[in-house]
This record gives sequence, C-alpha cells and structure tokens, in this order.
Amino acid sequence: MPVFKIRTVPYKWEEVQDIVKTNQLEKFARSQEGSDKYLKFKKLVASSNLTVFKYLLINQLQWGKQSEIEDLKDEEIKIISKSNNFKEGEDLKILMNDFPYNFDTGIFHLCIWTKFRIPTDPESSVGDISLKTRQLIEKYLHKTFDKYVEWDNLLWFKNWESLQSVKNLSHVHVLVHGLSQKDLDELLYSPGQPLTEEEVEEVLCQ
Repeated sequence: MPVFKIRTVPYKWEEVQDIVKTNQLEKFARSQEGSDKYLKFKKLVASSNLTVFKYLLINQLQWGKQSEIEDLKDEEIKIISKSNNFKEGEDLKILMNDFPYNFDTGIFHLCIWTKFRIPTDPESSVGDISLKTRQLIEKYLHKTFDKYVEWDNLLWFKNWESLQSVKNLSHVHVLVHGLSQKDLDELLYSPGQPLTEEEVEEVLCQ
C-alpha cells in the first residue's frame, strides 16, 4: 500500500497562493482522512477490474463505454478530440476534485479535463508546461471564470509529469476561493467557455 504525505493542518488561502506562485507543487498533500478515502477508492476501482483512468472515462467524464474499453490496456485507449487546444466544448469538462488536498473551508478544488493532451515543455526536466501553453490556459480560465470570481481569488496549476497520478488524461487544477454554490453548480460538468480560433491565434502568434 502506498504511503502518502499527510497534511494535518488545512492550507490557508495565503499559503496556497505562495505554493502555486512559486511552483512548489510537491508541497501539496491530503489530510489523513483524504488519503484514506483515496486509497479506499483505488482499492474499489481495482476490485472492479478497472484502472483509475478507465473509471474516470466511464463514470465521471462519460467519454468512454465500459463495454468498449474495459478489456483494453490504458495505453490502447484512444480518445478522439476535435482540436488540440481549448476551442471545442466537446473536448472539455469541469469536475470537482473528489480527493482534494487539505484545503481550508471555502477553497474549491476543481479539475478541468481535456480530451487532448496538454503538451509538456521539452526544455523542462520535470515535465512542466511551456509559457505559450500557460498563456493559452490562462486565457481560457479568464473567459470561463471572470464572471464568477475576481482573478485574485483563483489559482491554477498543471501537475508536472513527475507528480501526475493519472498520466493518460490531461487536466488542469483550479482552486477557487469564495465561489458561491450556485455558481459552482453552474460550472460543474460544463465545458466552461471555449476559446475561439482568433483567441487561440492571438496567444500563439505573440
């Protein structure tokens, strides 16, 4: 059974801001309760002859049918996207992170899952993303979240490749402070606000 780092005291918003802004993502950890819940979930998934990747595709994202993928290896599963950027609603889905780090009350931990692979920067030794990719993600996040919260109340990151628990499916972590339940409900299971071709080109041609 894997041993996880444990965070006994919840992260306050100011500490979360510091960790994300300095890109020290390895500092994040779950509570003991959160870690136990995650291990129990992984055991349940394994007992169903699924991987976490397949479970996400079938049950939460609904991007695959169990009858079609349960006998395949994870690396054999092909997810077809309509684009390789944040332009198509069918390629995007916002979900709550069911196993968040030990954040203080009022900090919502969301994940934005993408059918396309978010590329890593070949220059990064830990599998981080490039500046252009970062700018593209931020443009999408501004378009999606600016109507709900001030930008100072939102943080985001993409785990480096070396920190990822689900490597076959790209996703961006979004931490929102002070989001109302009504707005949260509106965002969940939606694609957010996809970018237009012009908005993507604006970033890539800078």
